[in-house]
Amino acid sequence: MAIKTKIARHYALRQIIVGFACLILGAWGLVDYVWTIPGKEVAYARLQIIELSRTGLESEQSANVLSPDAKKAQEAVFAEINAIFNKGLADLQESGKEIKSQKDLQEAFEQIGQSMSETPDGQWLNQLAVISRGLQAERHLPLTEAKYHDAFIAYEQVSDIVDEFGAIEKPHKYDRIMKGLVFLPCLPFFPYFLWIYYRTKRKVYVLDDDGTLHSPLGEWPADSIAEIDMSKWMAKSIAHVVHTDGKRLMLDDYKHRDLHLIIGAIASRLYPQDWDAQAEKVKLGDSGDSDSDHKIEIDSEAQPSKDPATSQIA
Repeated sequence: MAIKTKIARHYALRQIIVGFACLILGAWGLVDYVWTIPGKEVAYARLQIIELSRTGLESEQSANVLSPDAKKAQEAVFAEINAIFNKGLADLQESGKEIKSQKDLQEAFEQIGQSMSETPDGQWLNQLAVISRGLQAERHLPLTEAKYHDAFIAYEQVSDIVDEFGAIEKPHKYDRIMKGLVFLPCLPFFPYFLWIYYRTKRKVYVLDDDGTLHSPLGEWPADSIAEIDMSKWMAKSIAHVVHTDGKRLMLDDYKHRDLHLIIGAIASRLYPQDWDAQAEKVKLGDSGDSDSDHKIEIDSEAQPSKDPATSQIA
């Protein structure tokens, strides 16, 4: 009956498990590097503006005269608004819109506001607008909605934001480096390990009853196999079949199930005194001789003499 190999189960599981582990680690690094860490950086930066604004809104001031804390917060709010609109303008210009006049700029601002109205950035702009009005408004403690409406609404808003997101910590500067250098490089190894799995699975070795070996290198009849190199078999489970034309075919039993039977069949045919059909070394005592063939016959003349006393009595 012909011997046919398959990919070894333990080897297949190893490639699949390691491949998917690389996929998970790489995807985790990609998501953190591209979205999670930048999102935390943005959230932390915005929280700093909110905390500055709350400090400014807690200070008293007369109409049209900003307190030092309110002025500092207002500058941060204006800088954030300008950054958002500048980014929007850059995106519009990249899309082909030309801005040559004040009218074009005004239209661009309106377009940016409309496009961001339903986005998180648009909601953030609305919050900044409320905070800015509150920072400029007259207020005295205690703040009441009836007496200091704009300042009260702004203070309630920033207080809610701080209470909800006050635990946000600034991402460490090495977080992106860690994700970029350690986890992201794992991603390309996923297709690599799958490729190894499919390549090994496609390799099939068959040994016919007449000794013909079928392999990825082609069909080798029994008389074309000159020898089999078993020097690495006991240490690494690897043997090399050598063709009469000098070609060498590596047979790795770790990767393929039942390959040891093919190796054993070839080795026992070529070197029956050294290897059996299971690719195991022939033991010295396996010659088939019975123990009786090695018994030493004792000559009667070589037997020890009887006791002198006994012989005299006889």
